[in-house]
Amino acid sequence: MTTYNTHNPLGSQDPRDLFDNAQNMDRAVNSQTAEEWIDRLGKPRKTWHGIEKTAKLDIAQAVSEATVEAGSYRDQAQVARDDAIAAAAASGPLKFYVTYAQAEADRANIPLDGLVEIARDETKNGARTRYFNRVSGLDFAVNLDQLRLDLIDPAMGAMIVAFLDGRTVKDKLLDEINIKDYGDVGNGQIADAALAAAIAAANGPGLIRFPAGNYVFTSKKTLTSANIGLRFVGDGERTTIITKQFNGDLFELDACPYHSVSEMTLDGQYGTYTGRAALVKANSHYPRYENFTTKGFSGEHIAFEASAGFGAGVNNHTALAGSGQGAIVGLKLLGKDTGYSVRRITNPNYAGSIDLAAGCDNVFITSGQVTKVDTSNDCGHLFIQGVRWGNAGVRVDIYGNTFVTGCSFAQSVRLMPGWDGVFVGNRQDGGSAPYFENLAFSGLVYHSAPDGSTFLAKASLIANMPGSIEVAGVNSVGDTDYTFNPTASPTHLIFDTAFSANRSISLPTLNVAYGQKLRITRSAANVGGPWTLEVGSTGKTMVYNTWCDLIFNGSFWAVTASGNI
Repeated sequence: MTTYNTHNPLGSQDPRDLFDNAQNMDRAVNSQTAEEWIDRLGKPRKTWHGIEKTAKLDIAQAVSEATVEAGSYRDQAQVARDDAIAAAAASGPLKFYVTYAQAEADRANIPLDGLVEIARDETKNGARTRYFNRVSGLDFAVNLDQLRLDLIDPAMGAMIVAFLDGRTVKDKLLDEINIKDYGDVGNGQIADAALAAAIAAANGPGLIRFPAGNYVFTSKKTLTSANIGLRFVGDGERTTIITKQFNGDLFELDACPYHSVSEMTLDGQYGTYTGRAALVKANSHYPRYENFTTKGFSGEHIAFEASAGFGAGVNNHTALAGSGQGAIVGLKLLGKDTGYSVRRITNPNYAGSIDLAAGCDNVFITSGQVTKVDTSNDCGHLFIQGVRWGNAGVRVDIYGNTFVTGCSFAQSVRLMPGWDGVFVGNRQDGGSAPYFENLAFSGLVYHSAPDGSTFLAKASLIANMPGSIEVAGVNSVGDTDYTFNPTASPTHLIFDTAFSANRSISLPTLNVAYGQKLRITRSAANVGGPWTLEVGSTGKTMVYNTWCDLIFNGSFWAVTASGNI
């Protein structure tokens, strides 16, 4: 109600209208019985109480109607089902039942040899099935839901569904096998069974993925000819960790070519367990170990037996010592390999050495940092380039054809007795003397210092070995003609006495080793004329303050270099 009821238009500032509005709003909001109120212009309005009451009635009605409608749909579906079953049963010998128990209980009403269909057969995992009614009982005929059951079967589903190019989903999944699909692993659990199952699934070559996590193995993993080409790949050295919890080698390759390990860390738990990270045995050719870390293994981390690892590649391998462990051997070649394929070690980062056993050859080591390359006798065809050594440099018993260049050594390089085709050059720092010890060879060895100066290597003369040189204590020749003796003369001859006439040096061609080298220096002045030194049959004539290098090519001596002192 309104007290003053002025009927003034909207926007009125009449105090009486303000009074009427306040009175009406109080009634509209706070009334607990009235469902309507009349505004000051005479129109009915719903009170808050009225709005709530109407809403409750509307909701109740909607629920009631929906319940009735849903029940109607349910009843209609049941009727339709029953009608369909009845119609199908009436049309022939096929009888329908909801469960197997119902069919069994009603066998007396099923014609002999009649066909029975069961909607939800509890004996067949709830599938839709059919049976024949025989004298002996219900005889199973077919599972109409077999495809559905096969699709959800872990062992069969992926084999049924097709993929691109006529392959199945299983074919696609086996392109990369995830070890976590074969066991609850990766959180420090023992993973032996999961890896065995994954290897069996690969059935030969394939890729087994180790997602980020820690995988624990309690026994050695031996790969044979049945696993040719099998690859183990992690998600990175910091995230995929393989932990060994037993004594012995973690991986062993026995006649298993083309295996590879990459993108993971192998932890040997030094001090608790012993053994290597991997042993590559005979006929396990072309293995690849790259972008991975090994730590805490006793003995060498990676080892190749004789006639193993033909064509091997070890790339970007970091080998770390365990807690309290001393110097380690990051990689060791235990013997000579067959064939001529190079074994490549690229960018090693070892808290220890690379060891080459007797007879190892065709080895390529480049970049990276190790404490030393330590070899036994008869090693040859070695290529060592751009490697930095922490404290020991190179200790090599050279067989021949060895090239060492672009390296940096904290201590001297020691090339022990050997021969034929040894080349060492471009050393990057001063190191400690002597640079080379006890070296006999027919190849060229020199030292290129940081300032660009070049020095011949120091080497001791070995009796009856053509081609050995001695820079320290070279032979001094007087004012006389000279005949070079290839089996006894030093290979650096200095004519340092003033010439009083033209002189010559005779160079024999009999009993001279192929590749024999000789340096001649004429530092003597002239007395009484511009005297010269004739160098054998080379056509070379030396004047005061000059030098030349020669080599025997098997038939004659040839000048390879010359210049002024």
